[in-house]
Amino acid sequence: MLSCLWLGVKAQSPTYINETFNINAGVPVVWYGDVTFGPNAVVYLEDGASATFYGKNMLVNPNAKFIALPGNNQTGTGNIVFKGSNPLYSNYPLQQTLNGGFATSSNPSFINIEIDNSEGLALLGHTHVSNTVKFTTGHIFLNNFNLVLSSNANLASFNVNKHIVTNGTGVLSKEGLVNNANFLFPISIAGADYTPATVKNTATAARTINVQVKDYTASAANETTFANKGMDRTWQITANTAGTADIVLQHNAANNTNGTGTNQTNFDNTKAYIAQQITAGVWSQLCTVADGGSPISMHTGVGFTLPASINATAFFTKNTLSCTDLRVTKTVNNATPFVTNNLVFTIEAKNLSTINATGVKVTDVLPAGFTFVSSTVTVGAYNSTTGVWDIGNLAAGASQTLTITARVNATGSYANTASITGNETDPDLSNNSSTSTPTPGVFQANLSVTKQVDNMSPIVGNEVTFTIAVANAGPNNATGVNVTDLLPSGYTFVSATPSVGSYNSTTGIWTIGNFANGASANLVVKAIVKATGDYRNVATIAGAELDPATTNNTASVTPVPNAALVNLSITKTAPAKPVAIGDNFEYTIEVKNIGAQLASQVVATDILPTGISFVSVNTTHGTAAYGSNRTISWNIGSLAVGATVTLSLKVRADVPGIVVNTATVTSLQTDTQPADNSATFSKEILNLTLPNVITPNGDGRNDTFKILGLNNYSENSLAIYNRWNNEVWRSRGGSYRDEWSGEGLSEGTYFYVLKLKDKTGQWQVVTGWVLLLRN
Repeated sequence: MLSCLWLGVKAQSPTYINETFNINAGVPVVWYGDVTFGPNAVVYLEDGASATFYGKNMLVNPNAKFIALPGNNQTGTGNIVFKGSNPLYSNYPLQQTLNGGFATSSNPSFINIEIDNSEGLALLGHTHVSNTVKFTTGHIFLNNFNLVLSSNANLASFNVNKHIVTNGTGVLSKEGLVNNANFLFPISIAGADYTPATVKNTATAARTINVQVKDYTASAANETTFANKGMDRTWQITANTAGTADIVLQHNAANNTNGTGTNQTNFDNTKAYIAQQITAGVWSQLCTVADGGSPISMHTGVGFTLPASINATAFFTKNTLSCTDLRVTKTVNNATPFVTNNLVFTIEAKNLSTINATGVKVTDVLPAGFTFVSSTVTVGAYNSTTGVWDIGNLAAGASQTLTITARVNATGSYANTASITGNETDPDLSNNSSTSTPTPGVFQANLSVTKQVDNMSPIVGNEVTFTIAVANAGPNNATGVNVTDLLPSGYTFVSATPSVGSYNSTTGIWTIGNFANGASANLVVKAIVKATGDYRNVATIAGAELDPATTNNTASVTPVPNAALVNLSITKTAPAKPVAIGDNFEYTIEVKNIGAQLASQVVATDILPTGISFVSVNTTHGTAAYGSNRTISWNIGSLAVGATVTLSLKVRADVPGIVVNTATVTSLQTDTQPADNSATFSKEILNLTLPNVITPNGDGRNDTFKILGLNNYSENSLAIYNRWNNEVWRSRGGSYRDEWSGEGLSEGTYFYVLKLKDKTGQWQVVTGWVLLLRN
């Protein structure tokens, strides 16, 4: 193990290192002044070692070297931290600077660096990092210089508040990005406008990728055609060798999803795509990818070609394209028509985009299974021979309708398809066609079933009665009709009485057989409610004929046993200790099941009133969380008979006055005594400021023990005690008038007891210590 030659000498004088320099684990190195690494400097960093730089400027000679300490399976975790707030000199330094001395070789290359300075680190020379750049606090400002990451290097802990600012000509480079590998470049123009870019190398060979973001109005790629469509950034992206890449561009500004200063008037976030400048002033326009959401993030559908040098094609940006998303939907008024009868197809054409569509046409040629009868349109004209509905212009967000009446033929294809087209590019072709396929039938019977129970809240062990009613709405007689209604595990079968047919309690099948058009029947099933099991009872009807409406073929009912026997109560308390503005205090909420039956899906809620703010919530039963509308939701779940659960809610006092807070509890079951399902607690926040020191020296400042806000409490008293608990002074009359000055007492610490009556009429006691100084 090499010994450390620098043990954090506390001085702000410059440090010049021009020889072997060791930074060992467990022996922190601290530089309080500027540091220069000379041409002969060789810095060895042991794994786990750390060097902290508080100085203003760090300069690295191009011939200096930074090396992981050899031997012992070292992996290169040693770290140099650029840290603000020099402990020897307040407010020094502010922003730090670094000249990494890097040109084109692999040295000098920092192994790991960490930014922990709220003012950031500014480059005054090119810098190379071989392992990790970690962002703890603050940005890296490239200015006109480059930050180069080796093929193994990564960026860590960056976000919208700490990343790389590329204003000027400096770029962020990633060496050796292999085929199909992604790298996110966390960059912006200004620290508050985070505009990262993700590049995927789709070329075969590994490449160095270079990224910089520029203000659109100042960029060489400025194109006035798109200036009013929200474009305010261009990304300059190149590689050391030309080749393809996929790109993701993103804006994360705090108050504007498209970047600071963006004109969003004509910018449609849902149609914002990546564009590459093909030649000077000419941009690519693709409508083949989907919007990535907010913050706006667009993924390319095909690879772009990155140039090997900065030219017109090195610039990428986001723009809103003149693409229209047309949609056609088709419905039919009868999915199971009779042969020779008429049916009506309804075709709706809609423009889902935010720009007007032109040259819109819908093609709908009736197949051989139908004969055209008539048509109506809300706009344009429909040609039944060609099947073309010529709409023309279709405004943004508008829709138009075509109805076609047709006779159902005995044979032929019944799949009827409508498709829509327009002059503009359509980014989503999945909704450009719609098919409706009626299924003609000779015999049809519309069977239906309904189910009722005589008691939705039965008591375990008691009997319930289910009534199943069935009907045939035709138009034809039904045959082979069966109803399946097998009692679930929550019941014991008692008896069944069908009005027609027979019921098998083992299989649950009610056999009706032939069922005439317009006929109805019912089945009455009696059962005993068990203590546990499934209580959802389902009945399903079916017959041999085609049923044109199957939505009414199933019915169910779910009684909730013992629902009427639940009795929950809730109480809410808080400590009687006085609370002042800024103090934390705790409510205790207690829920009990004082009834005779299990309560399920128990939930307690507490909406925080104005005057207090949420700090934390804790419970050992269920889950509790603070959510929207200042509401604490406590999901207790099931609560056994006699069980009691408790929640602790910590809050902070924000404004003075009486705070009234109410908690409520509910359950799946009906509560027999809802009066105790809510609890209210009133807590007064005292508006007091008490001094901790007085200086009765006659200078007119702090001469007496003055309590700010005491005038809000007319009934009060103050007593002063020395350190031996002997009373040395007490206020006289109805209230204390800020008159105690320590007269006749020695300098030192005294204990005070303040008693006052709050707005609820309760006496509160406030205690503390005050220091008496005369000089």
